[in-house]
Parts: sequence; structure tokens; C-alpha cells
Amino acid sequence: MKLSINTDNNFQSGRHWGYRGLSAIALLITWWILSVMIGKQYIMPSPISVLKEIVNLLTTSTFYYTVFSTIFRTLICVVISLIGGVVLGIASGYYTALRGFLAPFIRIMQTLPTIVVIVYVIIWLSSAIAPIFVTWLITMPIVYANVLEGYDAISVEYREVFAVYELSPMKQLRCLVLPSVKPYLKAAVIAVTSLGLKVMIASEVLGQTQGSIGKSIQIAKINLQTEIVFAWAIVTIVIAISLEALLKKVLL
Repeated sequence: MKLSINTDNNFQSGRHWGYRGLSAIALLITWWILSVMIGKQYIMPSPISVLKEIVNLLTTSTFYYTVFSTIFRTLICVVISLIGGVVLGIASGYYTALRGFLAPFIRIMQTLPTIVVIVYVIIWLSSAIAPIFVTWLITMPIVYANVLEGYDAISVEYREVFAVYELSPMKQLRCLVLPSVKPYLKAAVIAVTSLGLKVMIASEVLGQTQGSIGKSIQIAKINLQTEIVFAWAIVTIVIAISLEALLKKVLL
């Protein structure tokens, strides 16, 4: 029976990746057709021209420093958001007063347009610090909300059992709270990693942060080098997928 189940799982996994491959091919074909129909590289560059620019980027001396700078800022924000979100989320689960106190801030950050936050923070902070602070403001409430949802998902029966045996708060945290929160935290990691990278780059574009992906995209846009913008977009997608995989391995 186990062999049959494993075979089915492998088959389903193979079909899953097959569908992904077909989707990627369909996107490339659609992209190429649009490029041919429009016929203007500065509006819709061809996949070949974008691939050439990616190769050019990989051979430039500043590429790796630029990528490292943006990744480093993003990782700082993600880690700080995870730590702050977990601590505040669990504390708000234990103390309803803290949950009520933080509710307005969390609601504001969840509903406020990201561009407003970016523009306002850039006015007050330097171009190097502003993207980090903006990304933290946007991502931390997501982690907080997910952790709090995981805490609220703990069944009443489990809480009563732990209360009857009068287990210490630390043991409750280790044996009850953290296992319940972990699946929600995993979802938060996936969400804030991709979102954090996007917000970081958007902040770098508006803040003209030196030595960043956002600054490189802004320069390419000003010079109507759309193929370079597309190349950086693909690089960003690869970075986001890699960061998600890394953080899920390291943190969870």
C-alpha cells in the first residue's frame, strides 16, 4: 500500500511540474507574439533581447554588489518582521489589552496604500534607511496577523488540558502555542518574502537608493531601456523564489 501511495504522489508531482512547464512555455510564446506584433523594443522587448541583457548584467562588475545590497536589506526586514510579528502576535494572544492596543496600527498598515507609506517615509529618512523601514512597516503586520490567527486556532480543549495540569508558560509556549502557530508562520514567510522584495525595490526606485536594484531599474526606465527593465524583473523573480526556499529551510 505504501508503494502505491508513493507512486501516486510521484505521479501527481510529475504532472504538477509538467503543468508548470507548459505554463512557462505558453507565457514565453505569448511574450514573443506580443513583441512581434508591437514591433517596438522600447515598448515590448523580445525574449531574446531580454536574455542578452541578462547575460550582460551577469558579466558587469556592479551587478553582484547591486543584487547583494537589495537582498541584504530585504533579509534584514524579513527577519526583523518575523521576530517582531511572532513576539507581538503571541503576546497579543496572551494579553487581550495588547491586542486591542495594537489593532489600530495593524489595521492602518493593512489598508494604507503602499505608495503613500513609501513617499512619506522617504521625506523623513535617508535613501539608504527608508526602504528598510518601509518594508518593515508593510511586512510586519502580515506576520503578526498570521501568528495571531494561529494562536486563536488553538482548541479550547487543549487549553483546558494545559490549564488543569498547571504547566508553566514556557512549556505551554513550546508544546502548544508554537506548534499551532508554525503552519501560519510558514505561510507568512512565503508572503512577506516576495512582498518584502517588491516593496524594497519600489522604495529603492522612489528613494533613488545608491547601489540597488531599484536605482538600476529607474536608470533603465529613464533611458527607455525596456529590455534592461525586463531583465531586472526576471532577476527579481529568481531572487524571490530563492529567498523563499532559503528562509523556509532556515527558519522553519
